[in-house]
Amino acid sequence: AFTHHFDNKSLGLRFTSFWSNYIRGARGIFYLDHCIFAQKSLLEEVGLIPEVDIFEDTEISIKLRKKAKPKLLPFTSTTSAIRFKRNGFFKQSLNNQILKWKYYLKKDHKKMNQEYEKHLDLNSKY
Repeated sequence: AFTHHFDNKSLGLRFTSFWSNYIRGARGIFYLDHCIFAQKSLLEEVGLIPEVDIFEDTEISIKLRKKAKPKLLPFTSTTSAIRFKRNGFFKQSLNNQILKWKYYLKKDHKKMNQEYEKHLDLNSKY
């Protein structure tokens, strides 16, 4: 995975990137925003990207780390902070944590994605 950065350099977002790179990443779980990649044969072996609306990056990371040790590369991947800008840092951070708990509790991925995309008009119309 590439090292994650946001296109906004606020303290909260720098911390969020640090956490995703070095804490979450140390557990072998990266966001698709990290531009995760693997050999085609390995991806075919674990089943490619799961057909879910949200947390597909978590699911593929869990499958991949069972087969190979993930590595964080020094190359950067810069992603938009639009959700944090529109919703506010604390509100979006709290919503992200709530959605993570819902994921671990195996709640409906379509409903979770509706919550994630609500009022943003980015990826889906909800």
